Amino acid sequence: MKTTFSTCFILLVISFIFHPCIAREVHSNLNATSTTGTAVLLRMNLYKVYPTRSVIQDGTLTQFGDNYSNKIDGYDARKMSIPGENISLIRNGADLVVERRQTIQSADTIFFRMWNMQQTSYTMQIVPTNLNGLTAYLIDNYLHTNKELDLTDTTEVPFSVNSDAASSDQLRFKIIFSAFKKLTSIPFSYVSFAADNQNNEVIVNWKTANEMKLKNYFVERSVDKVNFEPIATVNAVNSTSNTYKYTDKNPLTESSFYRIHSVDVNGISSYSEAVKVINRKAVSLISVYPNPVIGNTLNVKLSNVEAGTYNAVVYNNFGSVVLTHQFNCSAANAIVKLPVNETISKGLYYLEISKPFEKKEVIPIVF
Repeated sequence: MKTTFSTCFILLVISFIFHPCIAREVHSNLNATSTTGTAVLLRMNLYKVYPTRSVIQDGTLTQFGDNYSNKIDGYDARKMSIPGENISLIRNGADLVVERRQTIQSADTIFFRMWNMQQTSYTMQIVPTNLNGLTAYLIDNYLHTNKELDLTDTTEVPFSVNSDAASSDQLRFKIIFSAFKKLTSIPFSYVSFAADNQNNEVIVNWKTANEMKLKNYFVERSVDKVNFEPIATVNAVNSTSNTYKYTDKNPLTESSFYRIHSVDVNGISSYSEAVKVINRKAVSLISVYPNPVIGNTLNVKLSNVEAGTYNAVVYNNFGSVVLTHQFNCSAANAIVKLPVNETISKGLYYLEISKPFEKKEVIPIVF
């Protein structure tokens, strides 16, 4: 029996170097000729999907047993890179195509490594043998999904590689086992959280993974990163991966902190990290041009101002009012032309602009 395994083992390694289709055949022979009916195996075949067919590109084989070691030894086969797509088993930093390891205990993980992947569609075919009584999940670190595997039959998992570099991450996939009890769930987590000042508003974005029985999210804001108050409530979608966005249209004038507070149906809370946002609100400006004034028109330029009613008053050095005018401004940026009385003597004057909410600005002008 040992001689039979060694022969098949060598054929298996050679097959991965020259033709991936032979690899699938040798996998079958290895299972049939070198093991008994009680062997505990997990085979993984990688297929490239074409419009009319799927073609196997590479694969791995894991065998579990009490007599095997989790260390790399003579029972394991190193992975040799082949043209095109490659996939291997990672153990102690080494790439393996065949691995024999100890029987699964309370928990175990198989780490895969992929390289030379193309921007196309693939299928990962996972074939178990005698893995009854276990529960296993295929974890996709790119999509942030976990798919329960059928350990009594073959499971096919379609996936694709696109222009996003993360989709071809070499360590995108792994399998997590749980022995004799069901792995209840992958913990809920905040994948990312960001808050940024854009056009005098703060845009808050967050992405989550593995939502389950969440009720809602609270967007919270703080001046000192200690005392937070909720400013918005967002309902949870409760699916594997979600992206949320909230716009704070009335941010604080000073710098502030934002965080996300989630609450599930049982009242259990969790929090994202807090992110500081530096206020970059545009400065309001009022100016006059030309200055000295030419002709019978006073041009007042308003930039980044509040909408509302404005009062313009021109007075001389003695405080006497020589001109008054009221105008409405409905836009943040505007130019208002004020008529000037021809009887105004040449000299230094002051233009006082009363902004909404009783704010005032005084500008020296010369006639």
